[in-house]
Amino acid sequence: MHSYLTNILVGCALVIPSAAVADFKLPAPSPQSTVSQQIGVTDVSVSYSSPGVKERTVFGELVPYGEVWRTGANSCTTFKTEDEVTVGGKNLPAGEYCLFTIPNKDSWTVIFNKDKRQFAAIDYDKTKDVLRVSASPEKTDFRERMTFLFENVTDSQADLVLEWEKTLVRLPIQTDTKKLAMQKIRSLNSDSYWDYLSAARHLKDKEKDLNLALQMIDKSIAKEKTWFNTYVKGDILAAKGDFAKATQYANEAMKLKDESPLYTFFGPRIEKDSKEWSSKVNG
Repeated sequence: MHSYLTNILVGCALVIPSAAVADFKLPAPSPQSTVSQQIGVTDVSVSYSSPGVKERTVFGELVPYGEVWRTGANSCTTFKTEDEVTVGGKNLPAGEYCLFTIPNKDSWTVIFNKDKRQFAAIDYDKTKDVLRVSASPEKTDFRERMTFLFENVTDSQADLVLEWEKTLVRLPIQTDTKKLAMQKIRSLNSDSYWDYLSAARHLKDKEKDLNLALQMIDKSIAKEKTWFNTYVKGDILAAKGDFAKATQYANEAMKLKDESPLYTFFGPRIEKDSKEWSSKVNG
């Protein structure tokens, strides 16, 4: 019994300090940060520690030219993408990578390395590189802490930007959003009427695939009939030129209305479309 209690007390002594340490925080010299961006249907993120300039000359001194740099502080900076993307015009498979760089005065080499366990550049293993691309540094306004951000975001591309001191490096990232979206739609198997509704609207507005849009909205209505998917079916039918049926669905949608903010927004539009489609039938 004594031995049993001793083991419990020893176990508690081991567990409690580790839990306490996990909650104990002080200001970090290079605080951890993560920046994320959805590009079309693809989630991309960068996790890094953010060192400060602290009245030092960074590039060429603190970060030597021509040497592999962990692109931050502490553990290696990581880049993660859910889907295959192109970076600087070259393919990068889906996955998580250590992001190393080789800064130079007029050109940088950006390295995506598959070994995420590397702590810093001292552990860098060139044989595990997946991709290397070149980037041209630019002059920019002073920034105290090294920062990653996304700019120029569209449905199919974005620029990943690194800024520190007075230097900016830009990496163009592109995704095949149309292909990925269609793959997700064709493989959709959901219990949610909203998912099929979203697919139908995308197919009608972005892909102009009205037949597949009609299939998706019928699946949405089969899951749960609402004013929204009823109206969207009318909208698709109007795009196909069937204004008589489109008017019927718009009128039915108005009968199914609720008090939601969404209907408050869409209600006037549904009423307007109903009148417009009806005039085309009678005209």
